[in-house]
Amino acid sequence: MIVRLGMAPRFPQRTFRSFLDHWRTSHADAVGKLPNLRRYVQYHAVLRDDHPLLPYPGFDACSALSFDSVAAMDDAFASDVFLGAIQADEREFVDKTRFTGVIGEVRTQAGDPDDGPEGRVALATLWRTVEGGDRDALLERLAADDAVAGGRAIDHTQIVTDHAAHATRFPAACDVVDIRGYASPDDALADLWLPGVTELERDLAGRGQAVARHLARPLDVAVVA
Repeated sequence: MIVRLGMAPRFPQRTFRSFLDHWRTSHADAVGKLPNLRRYVQYHAVLRDDHPLLPYPGFDACSALSFDSVAAMDDAFASDVFLGAIQADEREFVDKTRFTGVIGEVRTQAGDPDDGPEGRVALATLWRTVEGGDRDALLERLAADDAVAGGRAIDHTQIVTDHAAHATRFPAACDVVDIRGYASPDDALADLWLPGVTELERDLAGRGQAVARHLARPLDVAVVA
């Protein structure tokens, strides 16, 4: 199973609310009909006073599409469904000229992201290996149980980039997307100030860097078999 995590900014004439409403309704209905699609999850930014709680990560739409293989994914994006209704809808609300993303494998490190409490939120951090750095060492450090010692996270998964899969498609946004689930936005925000998180990022200085963070409510979208 592979996942394609796509990220794109909204057009500026759309408010966050109107953008999210369109994305979770008509656009979700269209994408749910992609052939070969096994799962579709939208990551809706947590808003307060109609603005995201964290600094802008460079995108508004963030969604994970799961397929059995890269070949199955390619077939889906070459289908009439994508080239017709989906692309036509995208032109109405997202700027695909600034699209980025990650194609990779999901690794569960702790807990079960599908068994969280109602209202669960996900804090996704995009990590990039610095030039000359060791990606395997970065992944190992991020997977360590003590990375957020004493924290409030209830689950922990990673999307590890398959750079070979990006070679003929689009540039990879990062080397790994580290996703931690929380019972509430306040729990996620509190964890960002934990000494363990600060020490983790200090330890990775010169080897890896967090390039963006996205605090979101995951929404599973119905897939038409």
